[in-house]
Amino acid sequence: MDSKHQLSLLSDELSPDWRPLRIWIHYVPDYIVWQSIAILSVSYFHLAVDKGSEAIEGISLDMSKVKEICMHPSIFTKMHRLRFFKFYNSISGENRCKVHHVRSMESLFNEQRYFHWDGYPLKTLPSKISPEHLVSLEMPNSNIEQLWNDVQNLVVLKRLNLSYFKQLSRIPDLSLALNLEELNLAGCTSLFEIHSSIQHLNKLEELPSSIGNLSRLVTLDLRKCLRLKKVSSSLCNLKSLESLYLSGCLKLEKLPEEIGNLGSLKNMVANEIAISQVPSSISCLNRVELLSFAGCKGRPPQMGLKLPILFQSQILENLSLINCNIIELPESLGQLPSLKYLNLEENNFEKIPSNIKQVSKLSLLILDNRKRFLSLPELPCGSSVYARHCTSLETLSNLSTLFKPLCQKFDFCNCFKLNRNEVREIVEEALKKIQVLATWWKEQDLEDDHHPPRGSIWYPGSEIPEWFSFQSMGSSVTLELPPGWFYNNFVGFALCAIFPEFRGDTRNLLVDSEFKLKTKDGDWHVATYLLFVWNEDFGVNSSLESDHVLLGYDFSMDLDGLGGSDKACIQFYIGNYLDKRTEGFDVKKCGAHLIYAQDPSKRLRSKVEDDQLATRIRMLGEVYSYISLLSLEELFLELIQSHGNGEGP
Repeated sequence: MDSKHQLSLLSDELSPDWRPLRIWIHYVPDYIVWQSIAILSVSYFHLAVDKGSEAIEGISLDMSKVKEICMHPSIFTKMHRLRFFKFYNSISGENRCKVHHVRSMESLFNEQRYFHWDGYPLKTLPSKISPEHLVSLEMPNSNIEQLWNDVQNLVVLKRLNLSYFKQLSRIPDLSLALNLEELNLAGCTSLFEIHSSIQHLNKLEELPSSIGNLSRLVTLDLRKCLRLKKVSSSLCNLKSLESLYLSGCLKLEKLPEEIGNLGSLKNMVANEIAISQVPSSISCLNRVELLSFAGCKGRPPQMGLKLPILFQSQILENLSLINCNIIELPESLGQLPSLKYLNLEENNFEKIPSNIKQVSKLSLLILDNRKRFLSLPELPCGSSVYARHCTSLETLSNLSTLFKPLCQKFDFCNCFKLNRNEVREIVEEALKKIQVLATWWKEQDLEDDHHPPRGSIWYPGSEIPEWFSFQSMGSSVTLELPPGWFYNNFVGFALCAIFPEFRGDTRNLLVDSEFKLKTKDGDWHVATYLLFVWNEDFGVNSSLESDHVLLGYDFSMDLDGLGGSDKACIQFYIGNYLDKRTEGFDVKKCGAHLIYAQDPSKRLRSKVEDDQLATRIRMLGEVYSYISLLSLEELFLELIQSHGNGEGP
């Protein structure tokens, strides 16, 4: 009986519902044949690999689905054809290795192309390995203290993942890794030395000049390399580098001035490093899409991070300058035509450059916790604004004109100095444009890639706008639905709620709206829709220091088949992602309004009527130019009145 048939018989004997081990037993150029084997005990594992060991070319084991496995020291010695090896954990945070008594591993690398072992249990790799075929070596969260002593023939190696090697003290000789594209050293907190034949450095306090020789390197991840003090300018010779991660290098005091030479760089994340200023050449990064210097407060911190005067890029989309103590923003900030996300949270500047309105693609501006910020300038149409805890903010320049409510949020939590008249204008404009948006949405082809419009406005206040036709005290409101309410171009609901003062922690709290519609049979159909998420993606503690108004809309509701309902009840809840309600934090008032799209024929007829009226007024003005002003006004009033009654010209 051949090995393949033996494995098939073994698989048939085991439960088909529990098979975390996959064994690759046959390979041809166009396909791979896998045999799934259940590991019910250590003996079954040994039987599986022993029966077909000479035929096995690949093994994949999800360690998060098995208990402890004790391996025989020589279990891999017969696997001369093994080319694919993967022991991994599919559950995030499950990093413990469950495979024990591993000793002899030399044979694993003879023909190996892909080697992946989460939490590799040994402290070293085998001393005698032949990795000339190895393309990918990934061993995150391993206990290795040392990789290999001698130079290894890594000529085809493209990916080397040594992330969270907590015991790794030095990087070995990589002089033959000429095709290396990705090197991940994130979380290597004990790393202090790179082999001198490559890096010409004994301690990792400076990224050495020879790093520039890795001409094919695409990703360089040095996050949390706590001893790194300096990055060599030769780093800027990495013409293929697309992503550079330096976050958490707390002693890194300077970036090379030539960093603008990284012509392929797309992402640079350098959060919480010790730099005092951003190199001026940063504006030469013509392909960069993401720049983040969050937490770079400058030296000394009260001076803040200094930005280059010339700050421009044609394709930069995401710029994060959170908590940098920035005192002044450069005017060139308005010369970023592709910028979509700008985070200026927790800084010390008093104003934003007025030319920010020229950044036409800006979709989100974050200004949270700006104590000295007085006025919000005119912004591009369609921008969402988060200005939470801007306690000095008074004016919102022409903000009502930018409302384009496809998917927008305005959050002015705890902005108590806001001009109330300006806030009222914003709300009124928003309510008008929700109606326009409803008509636009009704005309869209649902098969097109359009997300249902939704948005919200959040501001200090205690009154529900009169526009909301259904209002009630408390956290629920009942709607008596008119006949045919659903079939007359109905699009969705607009909702409003008043929230009381709340001194607790609002991080990750949700506002849910539960809809109950009574059917013809007297049954209640229940649907829940998320209306608002506090501090989404930011985790800021936003306690409410007074009553606040939340106004929102969502056109994604699916109410098909419920058009015959004559009553609806909307209940507002405040809770978290675990569906737990927040005690002592309830809605004080609430309101709802049915949103309808305008009939296209009526809109067309209205436009024609308006044009006819304008023409008639112009003609009458010419004919009766000799009539006194008073008489002309009377004539116009008569004309308008007759037009309203449907009389002809």
